[in-house]
Amino acid sequence: LDFSRASTATYFDNNGVLQSAAIDEPRFDHDPVTGEPLGVLIEPASVNATVWSEDLSNEYWTKTAVTVTPNAGISPRGDMTADLITSTTTSSAQYVRDGMGVSSNNSRGVVSVFLKSNGVRYVQLNVAPNTNRRVAVFDIIDGVVAKDVTLSTDRGLTKITDVGDGWFLCQFNGTYTSSGVHIVFLDDATGNFDLTTPFASGDGVIGVYAWGAMFTRSSYSPGSYIPTAGAPVTRAADVLTTKSGV
Repeated sequence: LDFSRASTATYFDNNGVLQSAAIDEPRFDHDPVTGEPLGVLIEPASVNATVWSEDLSNEYWTKTAVTVTPNAGISPRGDMTADLITSTTTSSAQYVRDGMGVSSNNSRGVVSVFLKSNGVRYVQLNVAPNTNRRVAVFDIIDGVVAKDVTLSTDRGLTKITDVGDGWFLCQFNGTYTSSGVHIVFLDDATGNFDLTTPFASGDGVIGVYAWGAMFTRSSYSPGSYIPTAGAPVTRAADVLTTKSGV
């Protein structure tokens, strides 16, 4: 068998740490929690359109009633690159927002981000205007989807995956608009998961670690994480062939 891939690409090793494979290096993926081998990872080409996937302190990300401390925690890659989003005492919706590379309306794709609680249980990801919104609420302590709502007929993947050390990969898809994607803090007590509900218990201390944001124009799965730092990045397709070329 011959293997090729014209770019680097990521995978989880047997210790549950996200690694980067070199160009033309096959990836032997593992379950990040159990270390169970999952075989050779074969994926089609994909693009992460999020310009700053690991730096939510960058001005590319709009902050509303939150502060972002860069490089404040250990990421799933095992380095000190996770950002801490902290609530404020302001009585308003508290979130960071990113256009996720969506330059026009009706762009379908998958949003994914690694999240870890620093006192916050519920985090909402939402897209599009309030009248036609795709909303998913994730419990990042118990690792479950708390609520999945759409005000349109557009419904698809909503998933949370334990990747170890308190980190969860939160994913969902739909048709997005230029209003971008919001990562919103929610008040545990109210149970009201609307964007306009203030996070009343914000105290300037609790928050969430965030890392590895992605927007990919894929129908169901974003695939493996693609890091970016200032521009969209393409992960090339994995190509596995026999000596006869089949």
